[in-house]
Amino acid sequence: MVAHPFPEIADEVIQIIDWESLGIPPRHGINTPFKALSKRLWLNSSSDIINLSGVVNYLCIYGFMERARRVALSLALIPNGYPDISYMYINSCIVAPCCFLERVGYVDSAAPLREVALRSPGEVYRLAPAALDGSMLFNYFNDPTYDPQYEVGSVFGDIHILTNLWVYGSTSPKYNRQRIDELLTINLNHLFSLTKFKPWEHLKEPVG
Repeated sequence: MVAHPFPEIADEVIQIIDWESLGIPPRHGINTPFKALSKRLWLNSSSDIINLSGVVNYLCIYGFMERARRVALSLALIPNGYPDISYMYINSCIVAPCCFLERVGYVDSAAPLREVALRSPGEVYRLAPAALDGSMLFNYFNDPTYDPQYEVGSVFGDIHILTNLWVYGSTSPKYNRQRIDELLTINLNHLFSLTKFKPWEHLKEPVG
């Protein structure tokens, strides 16, 4: 009996991510979950799957969309409702690359991910109403007390929420596709302006 479910998928995901080949600067702010996953990925471990969700989002944010796409396709085989696997993080790993690919015109490459996001295997995955009406957005630029040194997590959180709004659509007319795209750009530009989260030079990988 295996110690954790879907070990072949977990191994494949780690090989696709190939952390050391990403060239992330040693003191960059996103290193921690990559390092953790290089040691272990158990899909029934809360800490591991949270790290995986963060890593896939970082791959999208920093331009490694093909790796994120391939990870998402591997994870797409896992059914919602499987015991001890928190599917919300699997879903995040599928929604983020779908959004980022579609934003830059790779609609065909994103199509299988959109299909899984909308019709997950196993039980159909549904987001809570608050996740789709925009009420969970922090929108740091409206808060004069926001301190980026300590609250950058709010930016990552909003990026995650916006990817959901992009893929599933918002129930609020305030958040049409154009506005979602604008807010993603605002958050990404702000993130990239922070010393610990600046993009780094790397070879652009073609999207399949």
